[in-house]
Amino acid sequence: AEAIAAAEAADRAAASEAAKKAAEEAAAVGDEWKTVKTKRKKKPMPPPPNQANATAEVDGSGQASLKLEIGEFAGNIIGPGGSRISAIQEASGAKVDVDKATKSCTISGSADAVAKAKEAIIDIIGSQRRQVVELGAKRSLVFGPNGETIRKIQQDSGAHLDIERNSTQCVISGQDDAVDRARA
Repeated sequence: AEAIAAAEAADRAAASEAAKKAAEEAAAVGDEWKTVKTKRKKKPMPPPPNQANATAEVDGSGQASLKLEIGEFAGNIIGPGGSRISAIQEASGAKVDVDKATKSCTISGSADAVAKAKEAIIDIIGSQRRQVVELGAKRSLVFGPNGETIRKIQQDSGAHLDIERNSTQCVISGQDDAVDRARA
């Protein structure tokens, strides 16, 4: 848990120069960023079922294995550059495999290690937030040349930003503090 907290603290400590620059350039344009309610084209993904009571299967050698349904949160569990999943594995001692195709993750290791990793993953899923921001004329500033600025904002904040083609709305998702950092 300490390694995860340290990784998250490092994410928070990283100053987002690209985000600050984009915000300064956006301020020059004169628009205010507004949170908007939108009608989604796609049906929203339901949250994964409550899996706090899921138990690991233990084989004859004492190794435990547990499969969790993670829904649309695979990227949040993996983290920027794999940092969050690495921190979970280091802190718990368990191996965590995320399968984006099946929207599940498999945790394996000792029973204690699997329990620690499961708790960390459930905490991550439980702390996610999604916000839609109307960018208006600032869309190109946030996206940047060849997507460089949006990638930098995602890397520095730990949040995921999605801007659909021909849209001025940006969907920011991630942990509460990461969404706030990306929005800054």
